[in-house]
Amino acid sequence: MRFVLSIVTLCVLVFSSATFSAEPPAPTKVKESSGMPALKDPQETLIYNEPDGKKTIIKYIGSPLTKEIGQNNLDPYFFGKLRPYNCSVCGHKVNMPTKDRKYQNVDSDLCPHNSGNVRFISSITICPNCGFSAFQADFRKPQADYIKEWVKANLQPSMDETLHKLLGQKTKITHEKLMALFEKQSDIPDTLRTMNAYSYYKLRMDHKDPEVNAAGVARVAWMTAWSFRRTVCEPVQSGPLLFYVRKINHSLKAAGIADDDVEGSIKLLTQLFQDTEKFDDIGRQVLRIIQAGYYNRFGLNSWAHMVLLQANTAAMKKYQEPAMDPWFSSKSLEKIPPEQRIKTLSEMRFALSHETKRRDESLRNELDFLGFSVLLIEDGLRKGQYEDKDIPAFTYIIGEFERRREMYSRSLMWLDATRQMIKGENPEFVQHYAGVQIDILKRYVTDQKVTPQKSPREQTDWQLLQVLAKKYMDYRASAKANQKTAPADKAPAR
Repeated sequence: MRFVLSIVTLCVLVFSSATFSAEPPAPTKVKESSGMPALKDPQETLIYNEPDGKKTIIKYIGSPLTKEIGQNNLDPYFFGKLRPYNCSVCGHKVNMPTKDRKYQNVDSDLCPHNSGNVRFISSITICPNCGFSAFQADFRKPQADYIKEWVKANLQPSMDETLHKLLGQKTKITHEKLMALFEKQSDIPDTLRTMNAYSYYKLRMDHKDPEVNAAGVARVAWMTAWSFRRTVCEPVQSGPLLFYVRKINHSLKAAGIADDDVEGSIKLLTQLFQDTEKFDDIGRQVLRIIQAGYYNRFGLNSWAHMVLLQANTAAMKKYQEPAMDPWFSSKSLEKIPPEQRIKTLSEMRFALSHETKRRDESLRNELDFLGFSVLLIEDGLRKGQYEDKDIPAFTYIIGEFERRREMYSRSLMWLDATRQMIKGENPEFVQHYAGVQIDILKRYVTDQKVTPQKSPREQTDWQLLQVLAKKYMDYRASAKANQKTAPADKAPAR
C-alpha cells in the first residue's frame, strides 16, 4: 500500500493540483465574444472581431489551433473563471485558470491524454508575447535580470514567427491581433509551453539556483516528452483526409473500443488495414498514421516510426502521368471530375506527408526528452532529492522510460529492482505495474528476436540501485517499527 501511495504522490507531483475522475465534466456552453471563436472544421474561415466593429477574415489550413475545438467543448479546457496576471518578464496580461482539471486516460508511465472532449492542457503557463513559460507559482514571481535578458534574447524574437506558423497562413498579421488570437492558454500547443519551461528551469539549475534541482527539472522534462507523445497520438485534422478519419472513428466506436483501450485499438486497426474492400490505399495510409499513435502509447516506438515512414513513402511516390497513379481510381474519388481529382489527390498526398513528418519529428523529440528525464531523475536519486518512500515510484518510472526508449537491458534492471524492493508489500500492485511491464518487455524481446545490448552504465546503475534498495528497506523497517510502538486507541469507557 505504501508504494501505491508513492505512485499517487508521483501523480500529484506530475499534475500539480490535477486529479483523476471517472467521468469527464459535461461541456458548458460557449458565449460569443471577440478573439478566438470555436471552429468545427480545420478548413473553416476564422472571423476576427476588431474592437471598432470591423472584421478581418483569416483562412485556416489544418491549423493545430482547431484541434478538438467545437462549439460545445471549448470552455471545458479550463474549469472556473480565468484570473489575469501580468507576465513577470514583459508585463503582458495572461489569463490563468483557477480550478483543477481532471483526466482519467493515462499510459503505463502516467502520461495523461484527452478525456472525452476535454483536451489535456498542462499546468504550465506561457506568455504569448515573450514566450516565458513556467508553473503558475513561478510565473507570478519576479524574475532575475539574467532570466529577463535570456527570454528577450532567445524566446521573444521568435515568438511572433512561431505563432504565425501555428496559424498556418502566409499573410502576416499585426502583433496585437496575434495576442488577441492567442489570448487563451488552450490556443497554444503544449509542446511550445513545456519546451520553453524546460529551458527556463534548466537555466536556473545551471545558475545554481537553490530553489531548482535535478528532480524539479526532471518533472518538466517528462512533461515535455508527454506533450510530444500527445502530438503523435492526436487526431488527424487535415481537411483532405477527414473523410477517412470519420470512417475509421466510426469503425472504432461500432466495435465498442474505448479511448484508453490501446491494445484493442491496435488489433482493430490492423484488421481494418487488411480489409481492402472497406479501405482503399489512401485510407490505409491514414490508418497507419492513427496506428502509429497507439503504438507510441504502448511503447512500441520503432513500430510507430516504421508505419509513419511507410505512410510517408506511399504519399511521396511520384508518377509520370496522373492516370498511372493507382490512387487516381480510388472509390472515394470516383465521383470527383478528373480535372478536380488531380488537385484533390495532390492535396491528399501533401496532407499525408505533412502529418507523417510532423508526428515522426514529435516521436523523436519525445524520446530525447525521456532520455533527459532519466538522467535528471537518476541525478535526483543520487543526491537524495526524493523522499525515501517514493524511491520505488521513480525507479519504476526510469525503467518504464527506458523501455520506451528501447534500452531493454537497462529497463529490465530498473523494473526488476523495483519489483524486488516492493516484494511482499502489495502483490496486486507488483502484478499490475512493474511485473506486467517486465513480462511485456521479455515477450517483445523474444518474439522480435531482439538482442538487448548491455548498457555501459550497468555497473554504475547496479551500485546506485543497491544504495536505493537499502534506503527503501530502512524506510520500511522504520515505518513498521513506528506502527508497533504507536499507542493503541483506548477502549471507550462503559
